[in-house]
Amino acid sequence: MRIAVLGWGSLICDPRELQITGQWHTDGPLLPIEFARISDQGKLTLVLYPGANPVRTFWALSAHEGLNQAKANLREREGTNMERIGYVSIPDNQSKCQAVPEVCDAIRQWAEEKGLDAVIWTDLQTNFNNKTGMELSEENVITYLRGLTGKMLKQAEEYVRRAPAQVTTRIRSRIERELGWVKAQIC
Repeated sequence: MRIAVLGWGSLICDPRELQITGQWHTDGPLLPIEFARISDQGKLTLVLYPGANPVRTFWALSAHEGLNQAKANLREREGTNMERIGYVSIPDNQSKCQAVPEVCDAIRQWAEEKGLDAVIWTDLQTNFNNKTGMELSEENVITYLRGLTGKMLKQAEEYVRRAPAQVTTRIRSRIERELGWVKAQIC
């Protein structure tokens, strides 16, 4: 099977144990991506988010030919469980996405155009409201980030700066204007 791994954040610069063949391609499907999840380290991270402006994602071929092995490899890299790995499988017309279920159709169409058999991605949902007690908005994100200090602040800034430049979201644009955290050429 030809299996693509989709990425839009830290996976691109820091694949770690993710096993891919070749380089990341810049012509992945357009998906609703936003800085909408707070990691355990306090970083504001990119995830699929309902209603976000579509962003061109990245993709690479998995080094694995079996869907379960490719999903397990991505799960390992992300340090999560299999429930948080989304996928579209063309041969058996199966798919799963909890964060934004309607993206499966767009991913399926894109995969068929690319001659792929399956596509996998990290399927994390927003937790901003749960972690901060505030609704996700540009203003509330700035308030959250301005409240960080020390190591958490440094890690949050690094994540935003290292996110691929083509992943331009409304919240990222506001962070760049308000905090000056523009894309650094790190990776």
